[in-house]
Amino acid sequence: MSRQYADELFDALMALPEEAREEELSRRCGDDLPLRDEVAALLRAADEGAPERRRGDHLDRYRLEGRLGRGASGEVWTAFDEHLMAFTALKLFHRRDAGLESVLREARAASAILSDHVVRIRAAGRFEDGTPYIEMPLCAESSVDADGQESMKVGRSLAVEAPTDLPEAVRWVAEIARGVDAAHRVGVVHRDIKPANVLLLPVSRRALVADFGLSSPVLYPPSAGRAPTSTMSLALPDRRVVGTPCYMAPEVVDGLGASRASDIYALGATLMALVSGRPPYLAEGENVDATTVLARVAAGPPPPVPAPARLQRAMAKAMARRPRDRYRSALAMAEDLEAWLNDYPMSTDGGSRLIAMGLRLRRHRTLVATAGILSALVLASGAALVHMEGVRRDIAAEAELAMARKAAADLEAEAASEQARSSAVGADRAALGAAMAARGAQEAAASAEDARKELEALAAWTEIEVSEATHRVEEAVAGRIDAERRAAEAEISRVRADEARARSELERIGLQRRLDSVMADLAAARADLASERIAREGTERRVTALAAELSALQTHLKNLGQAAAPE
Repeated sequence: MSRQYADELFDALMALPEEAREEELSRRCGDDLPLRDEVAALLRAADEGAPERRRGDHLDRYRLEGRLGRGASGEVWTAFDEHLMAFTALKLFHRRDAGLESVLREARAASAILSDHVVRIRAAGRFEDGTPYIEMPLCAESSVDADGQESMKVGRSLAVEAPTDLPEAVRWVAEIARGVDAAHRVGVVHRDIKPANVLLLPVSRRALVADFGLSSPVLYPPSAGRAPTSTMSLALPDRRVVGTPCYMAPEVVDGLGASRASDIYALGATLMALVSGRPPYLAEGENVDATTVLARVAAGPPPPVPAPARLQRAMAKAMARRPRDRYRSALAMAEDLEAWLNDYPMSTDGGSRLIAMGLRLRRHRTLVATAGILSALVLASGAALVHMEGVRRDIAAEAELAMARKAAADLEAEAASEQARSSAVGADRAALGAAMAARGAQEAAASAEDARKELEALAAWTEIEVSEATHRVEEAVAGRIDAERRAAEAEISRVRADEARARSELERIGLQRRLDSVMADLAAARADLASERIAREGTERRVTALAAELSALQTHLKNLGQAAAPE
């Protein structure tokens, strides 16, 4: 039977009606009494003082839409913020005592974390009915099915989402490490990094770290048989241990408390769990309690999991026994994992030039393949040229050998003639030898002629190749010259266009100046005209006045004349 975990069984039972839980608990636990007692305790803790909430209930400005999950400390709901008109996620705690104030204070501190790989905390407090709550963004994405219908999918934790391959598992942990590094930068230590506390967006498959310091573990004695994959706080004889045993660093098991280094250890343990498909320190199908795993963590490192050697070295560095031997920061671990994904050297490679060269070749597979093909072609061309040179040399050697044979035949013929002249007895033999030498000379001459023809053919072929190569070079040069000519023509056209624009601008400026001059002259003419009109009007007024005065004088003289005449 496959291994059952308390938190997973608890979630399954909480989805059932209350009256059916006891029977299902007994059926699924069987003879595993510690597991049954643990889950029963979780169910009782969840039911004690926990109000039954339903879809449509209101908590201040939030309207509950659907329950995403339920645990011993509380439940998570999809809620609609009626002020902002947006969906959000609410974690509602069951307990209402003052002990949760420390959790709320740490939630406020964690709200300062800024990262694309962290589920941020928007608000924390208590509702009017006393229920403590934490508001978070709803980790959901829209997706479109084959019929074009759009729906919203809510992300699930890595405890139920398996990676499709090894690179995806490594990418998830690199993203988690970047989120943890952002928390460390604002002074927040997670304390409980594990797959169950990481949410995966359903469409983009991006990992988001959740529950920064939000766990409020219940104190259990070591005899309770708690599962080693659950968050807990164990009261051991000499210390108190808080966290999840399978992902705890050795110093946490020793009671020294959580730190940035212990978070880095948990990142390595999470990577090991995603790669192997099971938590560290647990064998396939093994059923042990938390105290057994704590003893294993204190005793030594977990067995290695099947993975590439460079990735195993990264896991070993993250999970080093001494904190100072681990990665100096979560960001350094993220960068190493991203280097592994992209075939770049890691800090754990020790500066090996051989590894760096192999990774460089792996990054440039296409270029290396193309270079290999080109190299093969070059080698083939070189081999062909070498072969042709060898053939030429062989033909030349055969020609020289034929000429040597001809010279030797000539010498033999001369010797035979001399022998014929000196000895009449060997005349027939000398004649035969001369004939054979002549035939050999003829054959040598024919071979020499054939070699000469082959040399001429080779020279002609070489001349053709040289001519074609010269033609290609000339075409390339002509193309370059033509390109430069076109570029020069384009530059000349641009200069001419600039000159035309400059002339047009100068002409416009001249016209503008002429227009301004004409406007000034017109204004002056108008002013002169106005002055002349004013002067004319004054002259007309004076003429009118003088005419009136003349008429008056004439009238007065006339009156004086009439008065002086005798009666």
